[in-house]
Amino acid sequence: MRRLLNISLLLLMTVAVHAEELDFSFPVSFQGAKPTIADFVTAICNREAPGEWISYVGEDWERNQRGEQTKGRFSVNKRKDYMTYVEQDSEDGYVHKGTSEFRCWACKDSNCVMVAEISHFYRDGVAYVGQYDGLSLFLYDADTRRMEIVYNSDYGMEGPEIDAHFIYTLTRKGIMGVANKPDGGKYKVRYQWNGKTFVKK
Repeated sequence: MRRLLNISLLLLMTVAVHAEELDFSFPVSFQGAKPTIADFVTAICNREAPGEWISYVGEDWERNQRGEQTKGRFSVNKRKDYMTYVEQDSEDGYVHKGTSEFRCWACKDSNCVMVAEISHFYRDGVAYVGQYDGLSLFLYDADTRRMEIVYNSDYGMEGPEIDAHFIYTLTRKGIMGVANKPDGGKYKVRYQWNGKTFVKK
């Protein structure tokens, strides 16, 4: 009986350790009544293993916060919960540009905030697929003051209907994606945040 009890306790401890290891949330620090878009960007950039590009953005954001010269250009609109970053340089005869956008929307009927981050990369003005290219969604829980990355599909963002490279932009009400069609036209998709999920328009 004692042996069975010890095994049960060991299993419970193992499950607890694995649950702790699977906690993908991270803290959001802020002053005042609630976090701003700048606070969310800081948290996203400072989380564990954010990826090379977002780490780069975060290092430049820290320089910006200290009033130092930055490698790229930030534009922050706290009133509209929106922030952009653009960094450009010339290398190997090409002009390379990396961009990131961040925007947040309040949840309806719950104490949370949806935060979106998109990053895209260009060479001589032409977009190309990079390792850190695309759209990421984060959900902030005001009760725990933590946020976590969430699956886009869990919040209404369906997979593209065509096999193409989508360039996403963040609008005041949601997200828009544009891709080139094989015939030279444009394929556009729009999603609007309704307070609970993104609805395709």
